[in-house]
Amino acid sequence: MPKIAANGIELYYEERGNGPAMVWAHGLGQSWEDWNEVMDHFQDRYRVIAYDARGHGASELPMVAEAYSQDLMVQDLGGLLDALAIDKAIVGGHSMGANVALNFALAHPDRTLAAIPVAIGSGSSDAEKWKQYYEKLAQLLESQGVAAYLEELNSIPAWLAAMEHPGIGERVR
Repeated sequence: MPKIAANGIELYYEERGNGPAMVWAHGLGQSWEDWNEVMDHFQDRYRVIAYDARGHGASELPMVAEAYSQDLMVQDLGGLLDALAIDKAIVGGHSMGANVALNFALAHPDRTLAAIPVAIGSGSSDAEKWKQYYEKLAQLLESQGVAAYLEELNSIPAWLAAMEHPGIGERVR
């Protein structure tokens, strides 16, 4: 199980191929495995790396809210590149990971060969609303478990559509 110390946290990652580095960051509640087919596709031309973000998959799970921010996740990506001795990379991601990739590219253009943000969110002008919603999700998860948590997420049309996809829904469940 490959883990590496990056930005003061243990991150799990998978790596395939040789060539210029291409690093993929997943969406909220997902894992490196979401990039499995992408890794297969590019491994003959690139050194393809996908990793579990902090608090996801096999990566370290910090237990304080302050350990989760966009800035820290951008620093994690930089720390991963440093730990793997990668000077420059193509950085890509989906949803939450797309924000990480884009913000990394903006903060570190000298280390970015290209950025590939997939299904990047537009953000929110009502941060308090989202904070309350995610607090509700956390409380639901703690009090009623994963099934109730997923049922609540299914009330979001885009989430429900993803969960109904045979290649996504079963893996998430």
